[in-house]
Amino acid sequence: MMSAVAGLVPQVTTIVSNAVSLHPVVPWTSNLKGIVAVLIVFALTSYLNPQWGLRAEGFVPRLIKALVDLTHHECDNPVCKQASFTYGTG
Repeated sequence: MMSAVAGLVPQVTTIVSNAVSLHPVVPWTSNLKGIVAVLIVFALTSYLNPQWGLRAEGFVPRLIKALVDLTHHECDNPVCKQASFTYGTG
């Protein structure tokens, strides 16, 4: 969207977009998580895997899975919880 609005993709003649594509409002909790949680997780591991909800092998994946299970109650599926932790607000 930003490229299209800046005129950098003149070959694109039609765009279908949602209402927030040019004006995202990020919750303060996401900003806080982006600063604090990213630093902590990055100190422990170089990647996150939503499949850790099903198979967390190793100390760090099990630790992250336990933290996610304690803090994410928005869905019952363990992979959904891991994805929410990785990409969501909480």
